[in-house]
Amino acid sequence: MEILDDDWLTSQPIDYEFKKYKLLSAANKYQSLIKDGDIFPVLDEVEFHLDYLYKFKYKIDEITSRLRTLKGIDIDTMSLQYEYNNANTDEINTIISISEDATVFFEKIYKDIRAKWRDTEKFINFTQIPEQKRVYVNGYLILCTNDKKYRIYSFIKPGSILTNWKDFKFELFKDEDDYSIEKISDFVTIVGINEPSRIHIRADIKKAFPLETCLLPITRYKLFNYLKTNT
Repeated sequence: MEILDDDWLTSQPIDYEFKKYKLLSAANKYQSLIKDGDIFPVLDEVEFHLDYLYKFKYKIDEITSRLRTLKGIDIDTMSLQYEYNNANTDEINTIISISEDATVFFEKIYKDIRAKWRDTEKFINFTQIPEQKRVYVNGYLILCTNDKKYRIYSFIKPGSILTNWKDFKFELFKDEDDYSIEKISDFVTIVGINEPSRIHIRADIKKAFPLETCLLPITRYKLFNYLKTNT
């Protein structure tokens, strides 16, 4: 997803009203996605733009260098000399002004996303089955959704060097249309015999959410922290 281009701030035309319009247009699209539950793509993009804006003060020299005009060479110091015409100065000031507005804008969107994210987490509950296991190599997540379906994902235990939950991956192992305690119990029993080093975690989802853009990313985030804390 890319609602705003990576270089939207410094690309032409450099016009305050035009840039402000792009922000307002993006706001409507972000809020619509958040309302529909498509949280993760918005979070990913907003984090990117916020990171850029927070580093913006270190990029001022880079931006300025694009807008300056070579005037000549100082023979005594053998250094290049530049000049900035009024148009250049106006563009720099416009970029700085819109970057300040954009920072406030993205921080507000980010706050809204995190609130929605925390609310969604409350509907995801983990249970180790058939019993709690602290020593394991990898595992299966049994995702039981409120539409009476379940999906089984395999995962590798997040080691000490893995610090970012986004690098913690699921791989779909089985997708079942009909929820069945008996099938889940049989699966856990067979795996327990054949692969005793695996952990089994059941995730009960109490509300409907978009799978790829909401439920799976938040479940990965929550399970990553659960495993880091409880195993």
